[in-house]
Amino acid sequence: MSTVGGFFCGKPLPPRAGEDPNIIHQYAFVWGRVLYDAKDTTRKKRTVKFLVKYDEEPNPNYGKRDARGKPEKMKRGKFMRCNVWGKENIANVMASVEREDIVICFGRLRSKEYRRKDSTLGKDYQIDVDVVIPMAAIGFVLELYGSQGIQKILNSERNAAPDIWESG
Repeated sequence: MSTVGGFFCGKPLPPRAGEDPNIIHQYAFVWGRVLYDAKDTTRKKRTVKFLVKYDEEPNPNYGKRDARGKPEKMKRGKFMRCNVWGKENIANVMASVEREDIVICFGRLRSKEYRRKDSTLGKDYQIDVDVVIPMAAIGFVLELYGSQGIQKILNSERNAAPDIWESG
């Protein structure tokens, strides 16, 4: 199983109401394979979380053992944590996003600093997702658009007499 995916980040955005003005927010999108089923959590707000693997590369240490003595995996990759808020968005994501699905996620990128066990600082990037599009939905739309029935309707609309509202 190979992973097809990518990540794109746009220009910095002004903070929304209630957001920390010292943190830089950017609009971003990520596409790739979902690693586990979307999890519904309720800490402060109801949130759905899932992880998208957007890049995969062969591991040069494959076959060797890591510091803990475990064998290295054949492939390693880059991941993006995705968070979804809002009742309608949560219902849609819970109904349509499952493990191994390929999705496209649009939202605001934010970074979070954390302290590792060895006392060094690390940075974690997450996307607060506004829109999640499963590839199955895109495939359905493309299939529908390419079907002969839809093509007939589109052609008849193009060849129809002009509407009186359009003239003038």
